[in-house]
Amino acid sequence: MLTLQKEDQTTMSAEVSGKSVDELLTKEWLLTNNRGGYASSSIIGCNTRRYHGLLTGSLTPPVNRIVSLSNCMEMIISKQKVFNLSTFEFDNKFAPEGFVYLQRFRRDIGVHFDYSVDDIRLTKSIYLPHDKDIVAVVYDFTQVPEPIDFTWRPFINLRDYHSLQRAYAPLYSTEIGGGLLIRHDISDSIELFLSSPCAEFNKDKQWWFNFIYRLDRQRGQDFSEDLWTPGFFKCRIDSPTKVVFYANFGWHSKLNHPKNPDITQICQDLQLHQQQITQQSEKANQGLVADKRHL
Repeated sequence: MLTLQKEDQTTMSAEVSGKSVDELLTKEWLLTNNRGGYASSSIIGCNTRRYHGLLTGSLTPPVNRIVSLSNCMEMIISKQKVFNLSTFEFDNKFAPEGFVYLQRFRRDIGVHFDYSVDDIRLTKSIYLPHDKDIVAVVYDFTQVPEPIDFTWRPFINLRDYHSLQRAYAPLYSTEIGGGLLIRHDISDSIELFLSSPCAEFNKDKQWWFNFIYRLDRQRGQDFSEDLWTPGFFKCRIDSPTKVVFYANFGWHSKLNHPKNPDITQICQDLQLHQQQITQQSEKANQGLVADKRHL
């Protein structure tokens, strides 16, 4: 049986290698940004609810939520083989089945997925800064025995988080400001800005059909969705390195496009926030103990 282990006061982990996909899909994670936005999925990154996604933002915090970035399809391309790290569910099948390379899931100030792909070792981490509708996805390659190409293809929703998207949604993208701006082809559209400082973007617009959300199906709701992708990001990796991908959600062309983003500062801010919450909790617990002693 799959269980989450408490490593310390702020870290939980689970060994997922060798577990069945059905069992893995019963565990979920959630990150919040203190303004109504969040990131959430299963512990193998396969979305099982319409509410899952890498970035759900709030137009009028803390309500009016929009799922903007559903997921990414990540691939490692070596001389010998192509390895898919992602897992998506379609009708009666999973494709690809990247969960077979996943060794461990962890959660602290973010969530982390530890992969072992032949002799390649990497950790995918997701961070949600507070008070901003931004998600940072970090791919930390710690062992790279030979040069590889790494690609990731973002899948876009840009829809109300209670609804589901179909392929007639008028989505389009424009390269701007060192990244990619995605919006609906209507006036006053909400927008999503994607960027990665060390990768190049390759345009390859596609609709992918009938992603299945199994928990919605179990509840008797509509459970399939079409997702749009503008193309894919690609970078060459020949030594241990970190690749950072940002998605920034906004409104009416007023996005604060990230320039020279600092993932180190994001992690430091999240760590400080967690320490403050822990200290407040400890003080509250001490107060409860003191009150009980006076009873």
